Amino acid sequence: MALPLCSSMCIHYDCVMKLNQSLALSVLGSVLSGGSAHSQLTESYRLFPNDAAAWIEFGLKTAVSDEYVVIGAHNSDRVYIFNHSGDQLHMLTPADSETEWFGHSVDISGSIVAIGASSDDDFGNASGSVYIYDAASGIHIWKLYAPDARPAMEFGYSVAIEGDVLAVGVPYSQDIATRNGAVYIYDLSNGSFVQKLYADDARAQEEFGSSVAIHGRHLAVGATRSDNGAPDTGAAYLFDLAEMKQLHKLSPADREPGDQLGLSIDIDANTVIVGCHRDDDLGDNSGSSYLFDIITGSMTHKLTAPDGGPGDDFGVSVAISNGLAVVGASGFDEPNNETGTGYVYHAGTGNLITKIVPDPIHFQVLEFGSAVSIYSDIIAVGSPRDRDNGVFSGSAFLYLLPCLPDTNRDGELDPTDFTAWIDAYNVGDLLSADQNRDGIASPTDFTAWIANYNAGCPQ
Repeated sequence: MALPLCSSMCIHYDCVMKLNQSLALSVLGSVLSGGSAHSQLTESYRLFPNDAAAWIEFGLKTAVSDEYVVIGAHNSDRVYIFNHSGDQLHMLTPADSETEWFGHSVDISGSIVAIGASSDDDFGNASGSVYIYDAASGIHIWKLYAPDARPAMEFGYSVAIEGDVLAVGVPYSQDIATRNGAVYIYDLSNGSFVQKLYADDARAQEEFGSSVAIHGRHLAVGATRSDNGAPDTGAAYLFDLAEMKQLHKLSPADREPGDQLGLSIDIDANTVIVGCHRDDDLGDNSGSSYLFDIITGSMTHKLTAPDGGPGDDFGVSVAISNGLAVVGASGFDEPNNETGTGYVYHAGTGNLITKIVPDPIHFQVLEFGSAVSIYSDIIAVGSPRDRDNGVFSGSAFLYLLPCLPDTNRDGELDPTDFTAWIDAYNVGDLLSADQNRDGIASPTDFTAWIANYNAGCPQ
């Protein structure tokens, strides 16, 4: 079907009317019917460190900011900084490193990087520490410890940073009871310790601090071993950092023994996402993830993979940004055993938007999805047991979400993108059809496509 060309690159009302008039009524009817299918993202870059080697497990942790990508390789005590074009900028390793598991956790806010070294032994075996770096220069800024540091607490097991606020998860802290866990808050404007937080219902063996995430004034914390009505169901908690108090305990009604909710966690302006990688809904350890409302603390959606199965570990990693939720499933077995995969959902509706699959040409990929992170339109996925550069050498993948109005993804905006939008709508391809990002494909997305087209794509 040939569409009339507009006189300019901007589609206005009169041009839209021409487009509408040129469409056959049968096609317009089919536009309103919708469908069901999911496209897959195509990788933009695959990342390897310049000094790639066997056993370093590059990609076990990832973090993304507006300019940088941070990849941890804790088996080599190294963390790498890349730009969004896949170029390695810095290799970070502490001068005092002695098998510290430097890179066991990573996060970034702007150009400030936080790196957990949970096996640092400055205050006894596995007392732990956190290093702060500048991503632009690679310069080391701070090395932080717990004010009550002692052996085996693994300070730095998890980290989260936003602005000048740093949260450090210490699940093996035991000043209340054995492995009750704690989270330490720091002010990075001067490196000072601010507050130590516990769950209001802190008990032994809860491992509060297994995961941490910050957005604005809110802190989300995972506690994988919480016995919330049954052994090791896991739980998550939401805190107000301005008042340093607990707001909600987050726990799904369908929790089961051994689910271990809270190994992974993230938060955006409206939603907390919590991974539950040992959930058995689709078979042993198939996994799931839960979305909770920040204001009420109530569960809004439970996410499972439409093609999930036993051993997938769906939810081993999670990330959320601007209403898009990303979930890693490192044990997914297609095309090969434990190749791994990822999924992108609309956080508001719980609908699957797209699946993230490594290109089949990368036959050495293993445990893809062990780490996921998202910032705006860029997604990073870690695959720490890839074998391209030796056993468990690892790699990471970058995916750029397509510009919304460029629905045929040819890098240009023209009226053929409207035809592509119709095709996407009819098969239920939300990645292209859902132009207003409400998690469904509906006729209102046509109006949204016009607005997106007129706004253009970033250059």
